[in-house]
Amino acid sequence: MELENHFYIAENTLYTWVSNKIDEIFQIVIEEHKSISMLVESLRTNADLEDKLDRIAIVLENHIKLEERILFPKVKDSLSKDALMKLAEDLEKNGYLNI
Repeated sequence: MELENHFYIAENTLYTWVSNKIDEIFQIVIEEHKSISMLVESLRTNADLEDKLDRIAIVLENHIKLEERILFPKVKDSLSKDALMKLAEDLEKNGYLNI
């Protein structure tokens, strides 16, 4: 549930701030959120748990790299200092920074 909340807040708060320059990357991030959610949901069945956990680890690691190395720098470059401060306030207000 915390992962779903994290994704929801990130998508809905960040999306209101992103420019057209990073829409394509942001769409990839949203698709990855969906894939990760589906993988986590698949854990409800006990079949192949080890394989599923390995897959989640790989997908999550790649996702974090995409966000940290590509998405977040592009967000930073596309927003003014004031807008970045307001974005940080929105993320904190919505609980993103506390997750």
